[in-house]
Amino acid sequence: MGFDSTALTVVDVDLSLLSDPAVKAPVYRIVDRRSWTGIKHTRIYAQILGLIESWGARWVVVDATGVGAGLASFLDRGRPGKVIPFLFNGSTKSELGWDLLGIVETGRFKDWSSNNGKNGDDQLQEEFFHQLELCQMTIIPGPEHRMRWGVPDGTRDPATGELVHDDLVLSAALVGVLDQQEWFLPGQTVILAGRDPLHSMDREGF
Repeated sequence: MGFDSTALTVVDVDLSLLSDPAVKAPVYRIVDRRSWTGIKHTRIYAQILGLIESWGARWVVVDATGVGAGLASFLDRGRPGKVIPFLFNGSTKSELGWDLLGIVETGRFKDWSSNNGKNGDDQLQEEFFHQLELCQMTIIPGPEHRMRWGVPDGTRDPATGELVHDDLVLSAALVGVLDQQEWFLPGQTVILAGRDPLHSMDREGF
């Protein structure tokens, strides 16, 4: 892989542990992966819309950094209310790394093992684990404990000499954004805190 790819991860969100007082959070199961290399976002757009419909996606988290902003905007117009844009920078990527670690360490990130590359999906899965093996993490000294993580720029596959990126890993890590959303069990009663109208009247001198 010599070029950056557009990677997509489909996640099944299991809400059964929301009722567990020790967890109260979803479990994320990876059910599909896709990757496009050297293809314009305008051509990928229709394919992603099809995947959103076929999987019945509740949320679509999109890397809206740089050239990704266009795809995020297209998807938001095509499926309003579903798209959550994510901007990568040193601070947000650090937070995403910590969120992902929290999900993994609590056993809430589930993935499947490959079958030795017998089909395209397994080959993509092998590439995902290969990228994970080459990821590095550094905690920058300071009160923020900022994490710098990912496959270092210029990393090459020891076997082939080809450049290795971390597109699939970053795509999977966006479950950290899903973990910040409000999730409720079907039929669960939700209480919303109302605003006291008398409070504003008091401030206005009534």
